[in-house]
Amino acid sequence: MIIKHISSLLLSLTLLILMTNDLQAQVIEEDVVYLKNGSVIRGEITERVIGDQLKIEIVGGSIFVFQESEIEKIAREPKKMLGAPAVGDFGPATRDNPYYSPNQHRLNRKARPITTRPQGIYNLFSYGFQFAQDGWGTVVPWPTLQYRTGYSFSPKINVGLGVGLDPYAAGGTFPIYLDFHGDLGQERAVMPHFFTQAGYGFTGWTNWRFQNFEGGPMGHLGMGLKVNTRNSTEWMFNLGFKMQAASFQEDLGWDPWTGEPVESGVVQSRLYSAVTMEAVFGF
Repeated sequence: MIIKHISSLLLSLTLLILMTNDLQAQVIEEDVVYLKNGSVIRGEITERVIGDQLKIEIVGGSIFVFQESEIEKIAREPKKMLGAPAVGDFGPATRDNPYYSPNQHRLNRKARPITTRPQGIYNLFSYGFQFAQDGWGTVVPWPTLQYRTGYSFSPKINVGLGVGLDPYAAGGTFPIYLDFHGDLGQERAVMPHFFTQAGYGFTGWTNWRFQNFEGGPMGHLGMGLKVNTRNSTEWMFNLGFKMQAASFQEDLGWDPWTGEPVESGVVQSRLYSAVTMEAVFGF
């Protein structure tokens, strides 16, 4: 009887040792990228060009691109789970993610680093106001809408083209311009930002009380704050100064019965100047 119990105990210990060894052999590893700014990215490296850049895919499928100059070191480490499921959280447990729960997506988003837009094509949409004089000399907030696209060589150097819609007292223009903008200082979540634009405001429309409105050269420059996010999109809040050359004739009198202008002044040229405030979304 004693021998039987000892045999059973030895068999149990043997099975336990084998199971332990099997679990140890199944330790899941992942790639870990340590950035010079202190961020740590965990996932699977999908592409790496030595001396240039690498791509790493994190849990959830998002892919981040980093230049070699941004990377401190790369390691292969045991996979770090983002927490066991809470009571009542049920979901498919897999070899790649044994601790899955409905909270996983939220935890993954919090684990993502704050990043700047990667090198490549950029798109910026902006809406705001330009404070300029109306026909009676009163400063009013005229709305302005802009779209810019180009190539981002780095967070500090972005070059492209822009188009927009700008109203003024005598009429409106459709500006087409060169765009140059970039970040100032070291990369962080909120950072200063600059922009400068130069181009031509093509004639759009003529407002009442005016005739023969024509656009002309335009320039726009300013600074603001850029807010980086966890998914390579960005927000900017800019304050600037815009100048737009234009020419027009002003109606000096109207027929009281028809409301049509009966007298117009001479053609005059004007350089509209405006203070601009814009909110910009970029990706």
